[in-house]
Amino acid sequence: MNRSQIGPRNLTFSQAQGYAELPQPLKLGELSGEARNQLWSVLYSCVEKSKRHVSWMAGPGRHPIYIDSPWDEILRHLHVNLYQLPIDEFSPEFYPLMDQYKSAFLQQNRPLNEAFDILQEMMRHRLCPREFTDGISNAFNNCQLAYIINKTRPVTILPAATSEEGRTIAKALEDLDGAGLAGAATHLRNASTCVTKADWSGAIRESIHAVEAVARRIEPKANDLGKALAKLKKDKRIMLHPAMEAALSKLYGYTSDEQGIRHSLLDKPEANVGQDEAVFMLGACAGFSSYLFRKHQSFGS
Repeated sequence: MNRSQIGPRNLTFSQAQGYAELPQPLKLGELSGEARNQLWSVLYSCVEKSKRHVSWMAGPGRHPIYIDSPWDEILRHLHVNLYQLPIDEFSPEFYPLMDQYKSAFLQQNRPLNEAFDILQEMMRHRLCPREFTDGISNAFNNCQLAYIINKTRPVTILPAATSEEGRTIAKALEDLDGAGLAGAATHLRNASTCVTKADWSGAIRESIHAVEAVARRIEPKANDLGKALAKLKKDKRIMLHPAMEAALSKLYGYTSDEQGIRHSLLDKPEANVGQDEAVFMLGACAGFSSYLFRKHQSFGS
């Protein structure tokens, strides 16, 4: 929930009466114990509904309990494609499978991206129930995570340090997908994944690639953003504002100059960028990508 949604019904007695602190929004990279527990609860509850009905054995033992469709297929997919394990080693037995995933969610020392990799792979599966995606999205909101679920296929976990940033990226994905610019949309999704994995230079590189993909649609012969901007500038109907043109040019120049983003590292052990730069570039490039194509599309090619 965001701060505007906090009311007496959302709070514990202690929080409402001032004995405990009000819930605070989390920062990027943070996954609280409460959030881990809620996400795990959604996953466990959904998979549990697909358990096969079996009769219990007499005595202390019990028959193995297996899962049916769709979760047997979804978890088999993760076994092979996420964990890179042989398909013949997969077993759809309910309790061992749940034990395997439980630690990734509930152990506080496990990295955030491990749980997010699992959730995103599940939500992207063609058989994933809408109930699961909605439940995970609600848990993100309730726990005030600095991420949102973009439900447009392929479902993607997007960084959203603020709600405005989240809306900007989600709107850009909607615009680019709707315009048939799948390449640009894929680069933005890849940039989002890089942010969750703390790959800051990768996030910046993928973000600017999204802008370049749009630029190549505007000017197929252009091999960089500058040539595409030059074409827009010459079109008097579009009237690209000089400040906007300068901002885009500087954005592109920054990524070209910084070692380790668009070019290999030379004399530095790592690129001189961090989370703030990566998140800014993702939001800025998402907005610029959407803006550029809408501006171009309004007047035709």
